[in-house]
Amino acid sequence: MYDITERKEMENALRESVNRYRRLVELSPIAIALCREQRLMYVNPAGLRIVGADGPEDMLGSNPWDWLLEPYGEAERKRFERFIRQGHVFPQELSIRRVDGDKVDVVATALYDRESLTTEIFFEDITARKSAERALVESDRTNRHILDIAPVAMFLHSDFSYIYANPAGLRLLGITDLAQLDGSSFQDVILPEQLDFVKSEVQHVYEKGTTSTLSENKLVRLDGTVIDIEAITTPIPYLGENTALTIIRDITEKKRAECERIAAERLVRESEDRYFRLQMSLDQFSSDLFGMVKISELNARIVQEIQKVLRTDKISLIKMHFSNRDVEVLGGNRDLSQELLNTIHQRGPEHIPLCKLFENRDGYYVKIGEINGHSSLICMGSDIPLLQFQAKKIWLETITRYVSVLYDNFRVIKDLTLEVEKLGSSQQRMPVWLLRLMLHLSENERKRLSQDLHDAALQEQIVWYRKLNQITSDDTLPEPIRCQLEEIEQGLLDVIYQIRITCNELRPPLLKEEGLERSLEALFEFTQLRTNYSIQFDCSNFENDLSDDRLIGLYRIVQELLNNATKHSNATEVKLTLSTQSDEVKLRYQDNGIGMDIDRKPDQFNTMGIGGMKERVRSMNGKIQFESSDSGGLAVYIAITAR
Repeated sequence: MYDITERKEMENALRESVNRYRRLVELSPIAIALCREQRLMYVNPAGLRIVGADGPEDMLGSNPWDWLLEPYGEAERKRFERFIRQGHVFPQELSIRRVDGDKVDVVATALYDRESLTTEIFFEDITARKSAERALVESDRTNRHILDIAPVAMFLHSDFSYIYANPAGLRLLGITDLAQLDGSSFQDVILPEQLDFVKSEVQHVYEKGTTSTLSENKLVRLDGTVIDIEAITTPIPYLGENTALTIIRDITEKKRAECERIAAERLVRESEDRYFRLQMSLDQFSSDLFGMVKISELNARIVQEIQKVLRTDKISLIKMHFSNRDVEVLGGNRDLSQELLNTIHQRGPEHIPLCKLFENRDGYYVKIGEINGHSSLICMGSDIPLLQFQAKKIWLETITRYVSVLYDNFRVIKDLTLEVEKLGSSQQRMPVWLLRLMLHLSENERKRLSQDLHDAALQEQIVWYRKLNQITSDDTLPEPIRCQLEEIEQGLLDVIYQIRITCNELRPPLLKEEGLERSLEALFEFTQLRTNYSIQFDCSNFENDLSDDRLIGLYRIVQELLNNATKHSNATEVKLTLSTQSDEVKLRYQDNGIGMDIDRKPDQFNTMGIGGMKERVRSMNGKIQFESSDSGGLAVYIAITAR
């Protein structure tokens, strides 16, 4: 028998040591694999996790070189294996392929065991670190790109020396390359009187790590040009101590614009009185124009106003004929510059634009109107200091526009007066356009009168009626006086009622809003309250799509027909039909009265309002026809265009 206790203890100790080292390998966070003859013999759990293997069977027996995404060539493999056996392998970053095909970045190294002829491979997953590094590189590239395209100048500096300047910063300094700043600091571009302030601000940023306040300074470009800037400096601690970024914006143009604005405001303040006087002149002049009815008054007034505002008597109003170029002085100074007249003559008065001021070495001139083949112009001497101000020129052109409008109005009125006089002397029928104008003026006058009655007389009567009603409500009032006051109160009511009737007749209420049918129905209801005949009205085939002139014209014709029926026909029944056919509106009137003699002289119709109806129909390009028999009754047929 042999005592093997010691051997057993050694075997147990060895087994425990092997198990302990196996557990260390199994629990190691670093991936470990054993390889012999280019075949994997063992991979610990950390290695299985990196490659995404479900178990060792997914990897054992495979060639470790096959797991590389970028496999080495045969010669390169042998050279690498030789380095491994010689112990000359250093950690390398590689990309391997996971079981699912994804890429994993690892750092790997290897040790060769000469006794077991195995190679131990150690590798660690650095995918997250590589992603972070790539993100950092991309972030740096993006930030650099942002700096490069930024429209404001940016300077990175440390201890008052340049590190980086973006393209906008290079342009600000007037250079093309940062190398041109070698050996210089940003203090070299600061004016001496501002240097201490800038240094203290930047030093404070270096030491305290706080951003400076935005400040305005002067900067000297390398070509010696001094520009205005505003700058702010902020620390960049991750680049090291005493490192900061200064952002600079060129505000030279802004400062220049500010100075120009201040100067402009000063000029405006200085010229406020001048503008006020010019505006007052325009207001007063435009007010005076409303009372002028003769062109001679207008000529005198414009000369007077220009002389007063420009403070000179060298103002002339002339009339120059288009064809023979004869000149007549209408007002102002008669001592005219012949050179200025020659200039106007050569240009041709008919070709000169209205209300535009022209200037030459002999003076100024502006055309204010044309009448009967000649032009009216204002001529001024060359030595008028106030015309050097733009405001005076604008005022002069503005006031001549006022005059030009009146010139046109006078010309139109004169032509219209001549035509009306011609019509009156020749006994011709009034043209349709003039007839429409007269009717339009008449309606406007009716409207104005109706409004005045409603707003003035009617309201005053209502006020007095209410006061009188309060007095009659007093119980202490003697009965005889009460009766007299009540009679007066009733009389006021009748007056109020009559004024309302007159207002409605002068201007039918809500004709445009309610339409012709409703307005006529209201007229018929009111008429039947005051007359003894009945009215039948049919508008079932009428489409209310008429112009305003047609609406009021048809309403006035119906008013006149009813008025004629009330005063002359002795009818008991009146029928009216209003219809639309194609583009025509037709109105038919019939009564059972005494009729009329169709063959009587036209002027005898005026007493019955027939002439007025005919003229209204003619103004609407319509036709009117009267029919009456010996047995009585009257029929009137009217057709007008809808538009």
